[in-house]
Amino acid sequence: MISPMCQQGEIVRNPVITFAYFEKGVSRDEAKQEKCRSDERAVQCEYQGFPNPKNCSTCVCPSGYGGRACGDKPGKCGQYVTASDKWQKMEESIQSPYNSSRYVTCTSWIRAAPGTKIEVKIHSISDGLNVYACAYAGVEIKTQDDQRLTGYRFCSKDDKKVKTLKSNLTLVPIITYSGITIPLNVTLRYRRGTFTRVPINNA
Repeated sequence: MISPMCQQGEIVRNPVITFAYFEKGVSRDEAKQEKCRSDERAVQCEYQGFPNPKNCSTCVCPSGYGGRACGDKPGKCGQYVTASDKWQKMEESIQSPYNSSRYVTCTSWIRAAPGTKIEVKIHSISDGLNVYACAYAGVEIKTQDDQRLTGYRFCSKDDKKVKTLKSNLTLVPIITYSGITIPLNVTLRYRRGTFTRVPINNA
């Protein structure tokens, strides 16, 4: 399935290097969080987000999540897909209209039934964007347990050799980003996981 709106994307400032938390100028400082613990308006955040100490009725969300309580997919572009027992294909395309440090991003969500897991592997990535840290453009796959952290980033055609990524979670955000006019085309395969639990910090 191709998500054509990803070619338009959402423009944000440098999503690659910084966590979404810090993009909003908010740190997860315990002293600041005390304010929201005593605020009856404080929202219950999902997916490891936390109440924004500047406004306790909203959350500061990890990258790949959005909405008031982090329960929504961020932005208008991207797709929602559901993993089944069979390998399925996801195609993503993204391209910035200019070369800049301001990236165009697009997020898709892979979901699985409660109590199951998700596997994702790279089928193909277009050539010409393989640079250190995937600074020009790439795809970020968030299969790790700690969703506050940056996911695994890929931008080389040789990344199809990477082992299958396994997630203990029932939701995996797929974030494509670009700060360059060269188009990035990515094809992934995904399915409902058949593995036992992945050890923490291991893909």
